[in-house]
Amino acid sequence: MISLQRLKAKVLRARLLHYALWGFTLVSIFLAVKLSNAGNSITFDLSTGFIISVIFYWMVVWIPEQRRRGLIKQNLREQYRLFREDSIGIFLDATGTGYEANLPKQLSDQGQFRKYFKEAATDSQTRWDCALNRLGRDEMLLRELLVEMEILMNEVGYVLNNVNIDDRDTFSFFKRLSQAVYKLKDSKPEYDDVKQLSGFLWQLFAGWSFIDGYQKNDIVEMMIEKI
Repeated sequence: MISLQRLKAKVLRARLLHYALWGFTLVSIFLAVKLSNAGNSITFDLSTGFIISVIFYWMVVWIPEQRRRGLIKQNLREQYRLFREDSIGIFLDATGTGYEANLPKQLSDQGQFRKYFKEAATDSQTRWDCALNRLGRDEMLLRELLVEMEILMNEVGYVLNNVNIDDRDTFSFFKRLSQAVYKLKDSKPEYDDVKQLSGFLWQLFAGWSFIDGYQKNDIVEMMIEKI
């Protein structure tokens, strides 16, 4: 996976090239117009030739690259949606109670997720407690959840390796997300592993932040939009 230093260098080169192209294009347009009737055919030909080259570059390289970025971004957005719904389905199974088919989609909203899983399931446990207890006993159910997380990690890794993310904070966020999932991928149905997994999942699905408390918006969705 690419490092932050390599990313910064790639982004800097891309920006310099972008600004240089715009600068040379504007100069070439100016010279082409200025010299069109001045008889300086060499400079005029060079200017118009450069303008044609830039137009060719935008049509052949820049526009397809933007379309490719848009497709990758849309795919990550869709994969994240599926990850949330499928994982919530696993949480609901872990509570040991039946649920309607559209409930995972409804609980994809962070506020609805918090409200539902904070509700009492027994005199001493919330629904979230019940889900965690089951994950701590059921290795197969835990494995299903870890597979969903690994799929998300692979999708994020693909984006990091195939898209030049200009915003440093966005790149760092997805890098940390990928690393966090990687560290949890070998979790076992044991107390310490499930406790660590619980903290990560509650942050991700309920929007909890140790710094800012509960968030109104899904931070992952916000970062995807910045790609």
